[in-house]
Amino acid sequence: MQAWLGTTFIFLVQETASTTARLAFLHGQGVNSWLLLILFTLVTMADIGLGFAAGRYLHSRFLHGSRFERWVKREAGFLKQHHWGYLLTLSGIVNFPYLNAVFGSWMDLPFWRVFLATLVGDLIAYALYWGFALGIVQLSINIYLGTALVLIVVLGLMVLLRKYFFVRF
Repeated sequence: MQAWLGTTFIFLVQETASTTARLAFLHGQGVNSWLLLILFTLVTMADIGLGFAAGRYLHSRFLHGSRFERWVKREAGFLKQHHWGYLLTLSGIVNFPYLNAVFGSWMDLPFWRVFLATLVGDLIAYALYWGFALGIVQLSINIYLGTALVLIVVLGLMVLLRKYFFVRF
């Protein structure tokens, strides 16, 4: 039970080194990777929901009408119209889900758009954590070939997301 609580906390924080180390440790212990994926997804969904609620609260309570809010709206206006999905998905790979949700709420984006874009980015990050945990060298005989394949998969996923997901909203 204590191992699952620790894993939940590590997935809640989503720091790259600790998450990768925990995945490698649990893989060595023989823990089912599908259970880890389900736990990661549930914790990430909770992170996004809490971050969005906190962002709305902070926006309405402290930042509404401030100079900071006007600056953010002016600088991020083009992202709101066209590129919000790419921004949140790509930042989901390298950023924490609750921060992405706060940024999305400050840009007055609908919850489900922020939720889906951030979740997709974090699931890509989860796949990268597993890649780090198992070692790209073990997945490919050549490290450069393995890195190129990872980049091709990520870019292909972005093309599919743009074609089938972001345009329809």
